[in-house]
Amino acid sequence: MALIAYLGIKDKVYLWQCVLGQLVVIGAPILQLFRLVDRHLWDLSYSTYMYKTLLPLINIGTIVVCYLPLLYIFANKRNKALSY
Repeated sequence: MALIAYLGIKDKVYLWQCVLGQLVVIGAPILQLFRLVDRHLWDLSYSTYMYKTLLPLINIGTIVVCYLPLLYIFANKRNKALSY
């Protein structure tokens, strides 16, 4: 998260990519904290299932956010080629 914020401040990545990346990645620490509290205080077992389901989705979302600028560039080139 710090790397994404640093690259956003230095204008190395798009601002929308920085914000979207932060929103996607923030789910992982929140999920970790929920799992920690659940295991040590509440002693419920459903956080393990949430963790196993949501963490891969967060990881996939992070990868998708990384490749969005590439898809954006290709879409713009395709639109420019179709408009001629």
